[in-house]
Amino acid sequence: GYIIEKNACATCTGAAARVQGVAGTSASEFRLFNLGARVPFGNFTAVAQATRIEDRSSYAAPTGNRDATVLAIGGEYNLSKRTMLYGGAGTVNNHNGSFYSLGTGSAQQGANAVGGNARAKTVAVGVRHTF
Repeated sequence: GYIIEKNACATCTGAAARVQGVAGTSASEFRLFNLGARVPFGNFTAVAQATRIEDRSSYAAPTGNRDATVLAIGGEYNLSKRTMLYGGAGTVNNHNGSFYSLGTGSAQQGANAVGGNARAKTVAVGVRHTF
């Protein structure tokens, strides 16, 4: 997949502030490249995803490359027609103050980009049952 996102970022402040006078879609631009796969093996399905985020935004302070790389793996195992076990793990490597995070649903795991530790990690396991 390939996505280009452009927006005005009218409310961006602090480290995310944009160059003064830059408005409209030229204030923020992100390019996302992703490749994923789902491979079934009987009742088990292996899942893998790799994403590259390129930040081409016009920041007020020179930040350098605020890109990020996301890698995730997981699997699903069907116990029956209505019950499935699932699990996965992922990591995002942030650069120069970017703060992308990973999570599932409302359980977002924030990246701690302070002191050079700009990596976020997450692990999710669960059971899905349809009624």
